[in-house]
Amino acid sequence: MFYDLCSKKNLIEKAQKLGYEKNVINEEITQTELQKRMSQKQQQSEKFDRVTIIVENDTKPLNFLSNLNANLVAVRPCGEKSFFSACSSSDIDIIQFDFSERLGYNLKHTTVNLAIQKGIYFEICYSLAIEDENIRKNMIGNSASLIRATRGKNIIVSSGASNPIYLRGPYDVINLCSIFGLNSYLAKSCLLKNCRKVLLHADTRINSLKGIISLKRKAEEIE
Repeated sequence: MFYDLCSKKNLIEKAQKLGYEKNVINEEITQTELQKRMSQKQQQSEKFDRVTIIVENDTKPLNFLSNLNANLVAVRPCGEKSFFSACSSSDIDIIQFDFSERLGYNLKHTTVNLAIQKGIYFEICYSLAIEDENIRKNMIGNSASLIRATRGKNIIVSSGASNPIYLRGPYDVINLCSIFGLNSYLAKSCLLKNCRKVLLHADTRINSLKGIISLKRKAEEIE
C-alpha cells in the first residue's frame, strides 16, 4: 500500500487512481491563528485528519500542540530556533520544511537525532519540484542536506500538491527521488513502511495522551 500523507480533498480521487490507497487530507495553519482559535475554544469542535502548523522562529516549547484534536500533527519551522523546538517536542509526528527556498541554516545531525529518537519523521513534498524549475534547484540542495543530516533515516515523501496536475504515480515519484539523493530502495520506503511508522507513532501518541488525561481525571475525582 502506497501512502500520501499530505494531500487535499480534491486530489483523493486521482491519487487513488494513481495507486495511493491511503491519503491523508492536510490543513495548514499558522501558529498565531491556531492559538487564537484554541483560546476562543473553537478548536474543541474541530477535528483534523492532519494539521500542519507553520511555527514562528523562537525557542518556546510547543506545549500547546498536546491539546490538538488531530490524527496527524506536523509542523513547518520558520527558522533554526523553531526547528530545534520541533525536534525536541513529543507532541508531533512530522517535521515539514519549506524547501522552495534555501533554509538559511544547517541541519545538524545532533539536532535531527533528537527527533529521530522520538520517532518523528521528516517530510519531503515532491510537487514543488514539478511546479517550478528554480524551486527544484533549491529542493535538490535542501533535500541533500536533510538526507546527510538524517543519514537517510526517518524520511517520508508526500505530494504536498494543491492541484491534480502535480500528482505523480508512486513509481514516478521513486524515480524523481533520485534527484533528491534517495536511491530506489530508500525512496520506496519513504512511500511505504516509513509512512506506516508515522501512523503508528501518531496512534501511540494519541493513546498515550488519552491515558494521561484519564489518569488526571481519576486523580481529580479522588481529591
